Amino acid sequence: MSFFDQVVQIGHEGLTVNLQFQPVKWTFRFYPARDPEQPRFWCLLVDQCDRTDALGQSVDRFLVARAMPRDLLLENLARLREDPREWLGADAQQTLGQWLQTVAERPMPEHPLQMKKGQPA
Repeated sequence: MSFFDQVVQIGHEGLTVNLQFQPVKWTFRFYPARDPEQPRFWCLLVDQCDRTDALGQSVDRFLVARAMPRDLLLENLARLREDPREWLGADAQQTLGQWLQTVAERPMPEHPLQMKKGQPA
């Protein structure tokens, strides 16, 4: 994740991890979901959000760490919380890193409620 100066963890709620990559102001919410291609397994969804609070809008979404059993999901979330830069820098997260770099270049909306999912940035 060398294209970001710093990765800041903005806390977490349950199994959700919120990260912000400096100097951009977008927040990225990582949380578990059933893998759409293999529903008995788990994946991590990553939402690009304008804020972390209840009014924050999800703008774009990426699926990562696919087809994991529950214990591997929990292990990945723990490693993400412990050292986000290391977890994100792993070869397995290369495609995620490219997506993060691309969407982080989008301009922030002037007011968080002005951007709705599906609208171009």
